[in-house]
Amino acid sequence: MNNPVSVATQIALGLLLATTMGLSCSKCSKPKAVPKLQCETPNPLADRYGKGMPPCAEDRLGEPERQHGEAVTALSYSPNGRYLLAGGKDKAARVWDLVTGRAVFTLRGHAGAVHSTAFASSGNVMATASSLVHLWEPRTGKKLAELNGSQGVVMDIDISDDGELLASAGWESDVIIWDIESERRLFTLRGHRGAIRGVKFLPGGETIATAGFDKTVRLWSTYSGRKKRMMRFASPIISLDVSADGEQLAVAMKNGTARFWDLTTNKKRPVLFGHKKPVRAVRFTTDGRTAATGGDDDTLRFWDTVTCEEYFKFEGKLGGIVDFVFSPNGRSVALGLGDNSVRIWDSVSGAEQMRLTDFAKPITDLAFAPNGQLIASRGPGNKLRFWGA
Repeated sequence: MNNPVSVATQIALGLLLATTMGLSCSKCSKPKAVPKLQCETPNPLADRYGKGMPPCAEDRLGEPERQHGEAVTALSYSPNGRYLLAGGKDKAARVWDLVTGRAVFTLRGHAGAVHSTAFASSGNVMATASSLVHLWEPRTGKKLAELNGSQGVVMDIDISDDGELLASAGWESDVIIWDIESERRLFTLRGHRGAIRGVKFLPGGETIATAGFDKTVRLWSTYSGRKKRMMRFASPIISLDVSADGEQLAVAMKNGTARFWDLTTNKKRPVLFGHKKPVRAVRFTTDGRTAATGGDDDTLRFWDTVTCEEYFKFEGKLGGIVDFVFSPNGRSVALGLGDNSVRIWDSVSGAEQMRLTDFAKPITDLAFAPNGQLIASRGPGNKLRFWGA
């Protein structure tokens, strides 16, 4: 079971079950061995500055005088997938061109580490957050505005699909909704007790979800600022996700459980038991019929969102599953592991597409470009890398 090759195939079979007859994993055929991707060691490629590259890497972002001085802490892709907005502990954010590998803008003026970044899907604005929220013009890198909500440290931001509104959440237990064009604060959403871990606009933009360390998820009207609904959970919430159709919300919790909230019936689904340690991430697949959870206990579990039953589990000595993400088209799943590697699998055939190693420290964040052809990884070190997927 600890063979990563056979595990890749099993994960793919588990994903396929979600779209077929809901058969139990005991009825699956024996997985076939998948050969590892053969990467030349050492890598014969060099970056555009003549430096050697780790195995399987296709390119490296940054030139010696323009790399991030400290850890990269936040990543966002532009709508077309060409540009990457990266914020760091060095109090700056940089916009990288993924075609040339060069930093086209360095965005300065933050008082502290940049904890969150966002591109508007409309392409009209990008945002970075530390103690303030900074708005920038994507084509020129010119600062448009500073939004000061007196929220302490701003830990998460999100921009509505139409690019008109921005929501900022911080450690001061409130969420502010801003009008981007006028730079005005429209509403302050109050009710959480304690830090707010996540904020997300639901599809359509009429509702916003917030999740906090006070064990609650709250839904608010984007246009009036009034609380629509609240659901209480059993443990502080670490991760939040919403299905693409906006009908289900999932939370991952510190006590090692996860749970779905059916927004159409306003009822919580059965608790998802299995993890032995905190669940660090929860993700819906693109069709919403499957959700996955990953945690500190070295397990990645797949759940049927209709029956709430676990139909597949991967476990191994990985040093903890720090993060994972599905590609936009759902064909690949990438895992950032505590063993300092990223593994990418084809979710249909089970073939291991790539295993990325040579990271000095554990991977802490992953993101696919919207076109699914690039994946970015970051760790506590000072280098940001992107890879062909």
